[in-house]
Amino acid sequence: MEWLHEKNITKIMKRDLPTAYAEWLDKHDWDIALTLNYLPDIRYLQAVNAAQHFWNTIDREFFSWNGVFRRGSRVPRCCFIEGDDEIANWHYHIAVQVPKRYFEKNLDLNPSDCVGKFCSLLTRLIHDCTVFWLADVA
Repeated sequence: MEWLHEKNITKIMKRDLPTAYAEWLDKHDWDIALTLNYLPDIRYLQAVNAAQHFWNTIDREFFSWNGVFRRGSRVPRCCFIEGDDEIANWHYHIAVQVPKRYFEKNLDLNPSDCVGKFCSLLTRLIHDCTVFWLADVA
């Protein structure tokens, strides 16, 4: 079967994988969608490590060290790093479900205020991070 050749499978995956991701994302309710641009001199491994550190910080902020590492509590999210070392800066696409139960339980906020409070936290942490390009962030 010629069409099952490795090169053909790679072409099919490159064509169909983004469509499959988009369809999966559409099946879920996301409160926030954002794209962060990395600085020009950031390499792929640095981008991945920075993204992991960024989300570990957010998870610990909400669920404490014990909640994250012992119980596996995490802020629901879907993340993709895109780019190329030679052509363009790496950038980071993120879809997030705000942990509304945390806000309602711990801060006595109504659900409509939860997204705003979460966005404030995200903005603070993005400003604290040294690998993101902040030219367009207020």
